[in-house]
Amino acid sequence: MAINPTPASITAGTLDAWEYLASYVDLMTVYGADDAAAANHYNVQGGPANEGRSITFNAWAYMASYEDLMNYFGFDAIGAAAHYVVSGRAEGRTITFDTQAYLDANLD
Repeated sequence: MAINPTPASITAGTLDAWEYLASYVDLMTVYGADDAAAANHYNVQGGPANEGRSITFNAWAYMASYEDLMNYFGFDAIGAAAHYVVSGRAEGRTITFDTQAYLDANLD
């Protein structure tokens, strides 16, 4: 099940494009940090109408998993997703933030 909604198409330079790229190791291997190529891949062959790929990476949860990323990126989810693609994955960073556990513990 996808974490994020599965849009019909995505646009380069958007959070959707970066999160889609960050969702798949094969795309990061082929396209590197080229979110425009990843968006094109989604729209032409990877998206729900073709291969059925979806956006599973959640930049907000990634950022919330690391205090240094929260301090550096603030509210820049695109920057956080790009960080994962460019260096976070190679550093062995993963998403450890549990959204549901946080909500359960903070009823306000």
